[in-house]
Amino acid sequence: MQNQKLVLSFFFAFLLLGMVLHSPILIAEENDSGNASDAAETNADSADVVTDDATETDGNSDEVLEVGTETDETEEVDDETQEEVEEMDISAGAELRILQLQRQLLIHILRANLVIDSLKELGKDTTELEGIVAELGVLKEESAIIPDNKEEAVQKFVDIKKEARDLIKQFRELVREMSTESERANLRTKFSEIRENAELTALNERIKEARKELHKNKVKNALDFMGVTDEELLAQIESGEIAVNELREKLKGHYASLSEDVKIKTKDKLRKARIEMKKDRLRVIVKTTDGRKERLELRLEERADKLEARGNVKASERLRKVTELRKVAEKIDKRGSNSGDSE
Repeated sequence: MQNQKLVLSFFFAFLLLGMVLHSPILIAEENDSGNASDAAETNADSADVVTDDATETDGNSDEVLEVGTETDETEEVDDETQEEVEEMDISAGAELRILQLQRQLLIHILRANLVIDSLKELGKDTTELEGIVAELGVLKEESAIIPDNKEEAVQKFVDIKKEARDLIKQFRELVREMSTESERANLRTKFSEIRENAELTALNERIKEARKELHKNKVKNALDFMGVTDEELLAQIESGEIAVNELREKLKGHYASLSEDVKIKTKDKLRKARIEMKKDRLRVIVKTTDGRKERLELRLEERADKLEARGNVKASERLRKVTELRKVAEKIDKRGSNSGDSE
């Protein structure tokens, strides 16, 4: 246990020192200069519920439900998700990632409801679309409970992200079938209406606090590893008073104060620690993907039961039908594979 804590400290310090020496981007994807990045992300059309050809306009976004990067195999974890999971090595990082996932689920639900209302005004039958949104709502509720255990948190993040992507893809395809490009373009213009949503505003604030906590934890571990004490710097991070560039310069200064011999030894230890942490992360990811199909079947069944218990019978029936079709498709694929092997 003590060795694991030491390796964890090495890893945190590596992230900070690596950033000080090389990386132009600081600790997280978003800067702490204000609300600009959150607002831009909220309004971005990336992975929206209407189209699949839009791109994210804000480079600081933490969009985690980008459908365009999804893989078709349910047991796979794509490169993008592996990078996101990297931040979940500590509890503060896991909390941040799952909060970001909650935010994206909420954004898609809010957008989807705008789409449904607009399609209803056009006289369209939106029953199936409403069923998909109901499922997304269940996923959002599930994501509100953040596990303390790292492996459980990673599993929840990966499972919900994959299932949400599939639902968003289904929603998008249905919208495309029942609307014209002109109608979809008009729908997208309404997405800015969600900016003032109270739940979204509150969630953005929680994410900012979680990001500051993650930054503080990483900086503290780096300072401890260098044998440096800087309570003022930690307080500035916690209060949000310090800008990214200023934080980078202060860390550079602390690192520069080390002797050359200590720097060399530190780099070597951190390099080895990074390798060990990567191995551990891959182990968690592999464990998460093992049995994913079986886990998915149970999760879909439980979701259908929840929808039915809440009186959302049509949504439950839709989900059960989709689940059965999935099972049939898997059996056909398996038969085809066995047939090919026998030849």
